[in-house]
Amino acid sequence: MEVAKPGLFLLNIDVSEVPKVDPILEVYDTNGYKLKEGDAGGVGEGESLRNFGVRGPGKFLLRLRSKYKTAGNPDASYDLMTELLAYQGRTEFEPNDQRADATPFELDSIQGVVAPAGDQDWYKVSIATDGKFLLRVDLTGVPGMDLVLTLKDSLGNGLSIADNMGKEQPEVLTGWGLTKDDDHLVVCEKSGKKADSRAPYTLTKKLIAWQAGLEWEPNDSTGTAQSLKVGESVDGYFAPKGDADFYEFNVYQKGVVDFELTGVINVVPVLTLFDQEYRELASSAAAKAGEPVAVSRELDRGTYAVRLRPADPAQNNVRDKYSFRVRVK
Repeated sequence: MEVAKPGLFLLNIDVSEVPKVDPILEVYDTNGYKLKEGDAGGVGEGESLRNFGVRGPGKFLLRLRSKYKTAGNPDASYDLMTELLAYQGRTEFEPNDQRADATPFELDSIQGVVAPAGDQDWYKVSIATDGKFLLRVDLTGVPGMDLVLTLKDSLGNGLSIADNMGKEQPEVLTGWGLTKDDDHLVVCEKSGKKADSRAPYTLTKKLIAWQAGLEWEPNDSTGTAQSLKVGESVDGYFAPKGDADFYEFNVYQKGVVDFELTGVINVVPVLTLFDQEYRELASSAAAKAGEPVAVSRELDRGTYAVRLRPADPAQNNVRDKYSFRVRVK
């Protein structure tokens, strides 16, 4: 197959079903290097390849074979249909199975498919301007699959994993702070054994300018504790699973300090106070999920930290924010 025009294109291929045959569809470059393999269907089912990225001008080879050498059917023909579309940034640009080939994620949403089995789809989120931004990403569910969404930095190091829900359920990553750089989103099927080229997922992203009063992830360790002034409040999320949020503040005059944390549905929050050496001074948990927590403690001048987390690491809520306030009586 020859692509004569220069530019980026999406190649869609459909192979009709043949009784008794399990087809495998392969795409090669002119040097015989396999670029992509489609093997999502079974015996007597067709095969499809969607949104495979090709760069023109160029030539490509399509290979269609039976999965099992002893299986064939001389009495039934197949139809091989191809479609070439100009790439417009609305779908993944395969191959995007590694960081170097990540699909640019420039629009608000993008679609992709998990195929073949073990497929990992990389997307690049680029911020070209100075400033601080908060990222929210929503991943729709796919029938029969448990999808996992991972955030990685410019070098491919893992930052956060959204694996809160189960099979066929959506995943959400929220509150993560980004600055001028390239970061990556990776979508995969949890088991690595399922695929379906006919069932697309949708990734939707939102970038909002960070401002005081909003949580800035990562803040899940003492080394990344978020600064907070006495008298201020901050809104954040208990998400993903296992999340713990640290806030650090200074007390400039001895007095009684009140800590107030609102309740969040499906979460039993725990508030723990530490001194500057991270020795525990006080801790309190809500009586049940959705209820607030309040702690009062007389503190000397110094630096202190508070850890907020669910009582059960499996508890999380990506929809509802908590509000946390520190004030002196």
